[in-house]
Amino acid sequence: MSDSSVPPTAPATEPGAGADQAQQGPLLQTLAQFLKDLSFENPSPLESLTLNNPNPTVNVNVSVATRPAQDSIHELAITLQVHTLSGEKSLFLIELTYCGLFALVNIPQDQIEPILRVHCASLLFPFIRNIVSETTRDGGFAPLYLNVIDFAQLYQQYQATGTSNGAGQVTGTV
Repeated sequence: MSDSSVPPTAPATEPGAGADQAQQGPLLQTLAQFLKDLSFENPSPLESLTLNNPNPTVNVNVSVATRPAQDSIHELAITLQVHTLSGEKSLFLIELTYCGLFALVNIPQDQIEPILRVHCASLLFPFIRNIVSETTRDGGFAPLYLNVIDFAQLYQQYQATGTSNGAGQVTGTV
């Protein structure tokens, strides 16, 4: 049974736990997840929806950005750009940003970034995959089911280069 007096953005604690968070174990909690931005472009609907496009090329670019929201709450934003081509002709373009708010309590500072960028990003990905498939279907195309993105590999690339695009953002092509 949960305490309904706890606001939805406050990390929950275990029942009977004292006020001293230092004595509690680490806590990772998903507080919210939401679609922040979505764009679907079909630049040539007559051609793309009426012609047979047997083997389209699908280019996927993903960016992962993190930022502290308040105290122990962090925002993770995954931005995905999917551009599908048939030869030189653009079939459709999807751009979306999907976010999650996560409470990370009693987790060492050096572990917060990899937890957000790898574990939390992997938690959000199935929702992103569903949005992409539903959007392509609603746009008149066959549903596009993205392959799983290896967020651990993206994070390793980020660490190896030591660079980011913006504040806490990792970009890669998958």
